[in-house]
Amino acid sequence: MSTQNQISKLIGQNWLKRHANDLINLEDDVFIEICKFTVLWQLFEKMIIKENKVHKNDGAAIKIKRGVENWYKTGCIARDAFKCSLNYFRKRYVEDGEFNYRFEYLEFQSKHGPRSNRSIVVKALMCKNGKNFKEDVLGVLILIYQYRNQLFHADKLVFGLEDQQENFQRANAVLMEAIGMQYKYKCKIRRYQRSSN
Repeated sequence: MSTQNQISKLIGQNWLKRHANDLINLEDDVFIEICKFTVLWQLFEKMIIKENKVHKNDGAAIKIKRGVENWYKTGCIARDAFKCSLNYFRKRYVEDGEFNYRFEYLEFQSKHGPRSNRSIVVKALMCKNGKNFKEDVLGVLILIYQYRNQLFHADKLVFGLEDQQENFQRANAVLMEAIGMQYKYKCKIRRYQRSSN
């Protein structure tokens, strides 16, 4: 039995196939990527979103932006860290200079994705000059935040996950990179604090 099959069995893929196959019929590879995304999102939320709370009512996008600004100020963002993923998302959501139907399915206009989040992602996806990589990083992270919203709060659980494997692979790579940047940032802050004591 392959490692992926063992993992799928361990985390309930067989149970899902027996009890909810008419709702969720996923290949093992897709299921594994979604499970990875769930764990990585929890880490990202704990390390970046919860640590960048300043005001009680700050939304997740504001906290993500604060995290990106911290990384940028301290030199923790690698210029090309998200380049491949950003290019993938551009190809997925933009055709002939216009957003396609897939972008509209992200539902930035809904209660889970305010208009301001959409404009951040729009800038990152449409502006291809690479001059402001800080905005590119923020745009990709907000796009992935919307994936999270769609996965946990929308109808995507019932349908639409079958062709999402590469989306989640890219999202997982971005989340791992972001978690690494936050770790680097925290190490720099600790070193600075020790040296100033």
